[in-house]
Amino acid sequence: MLNNIKAHQFYKSYIKKIYIDPAFQRRACWSQSQCRKFILSLNKGRVLSPICVADVETGMLASKSDPVSEEKYKKVKGVLNKTMVSLDGQNRTKAIADLFDNKLQLTGTFTDADNKSVGISNKLYKDLPYRLQDALKDAKVELKRLEYTPYFELNDVFLSINDGVPLNNQEKRNAINTPISEWFREEATTSEFIDMWPSIQGFKEKEK
Repeated sequence: MLNNIKAHQFYKSYIKKIYIDPAFQRRACWSQSQCRKFILSLNKGRVLSPICVADVETGMLASKSDPVSEEKYKKVKGVLNKTMVSLDGQNRTKAIADLFDNKLQLTGTFTDADNKSVGISNKLYKDLPYRLQDALKDAKVELKRLEYTPYFELNDVFLSINDGVPLNNQEKRNAINTPISEWFREEATTSEFIDMWPSIQGFKEKEK
């Protein structure tokens, strides 16, 4: 199912309902420069790929014969209070959130709600002309919702979507959904593990 949603509605009502499963979804890694370019493309209606998610409710129905998949969906819905699982578009989603959270400075020539060109240099959303704010609010976000898909198939869907985008070996290994790999992912986020590797921050991509 493909939905066209206004960017601000996506920010207010959808983003908080999307679960990012570290089992197969890569971490957001875009630089500020890449985020700015995406928002400019969004404003001009030039975003070609939809944000892809799996629907939790119908996924649970499709997982009745697989207790492990059904339990994962139940956790996402009940414990985490999410209705969708992210499959593709995490960087784009974060760029939209950063825009409306005033964490992203925009630069470029945008089109406002009156179809007029507006030149912007290093401005947060709150500092933009009102009609340009209106245009960004109304920019269309395409959301593709995958329905009736058992949870154990989601990592394969992720790999298929990213077939043309090179994944490194670690990302490929991370997409393998096993109890031991899930345990390692959970342990890697604990404060005890992070304290063991104080230099881990050095691996983060520097923003441009």
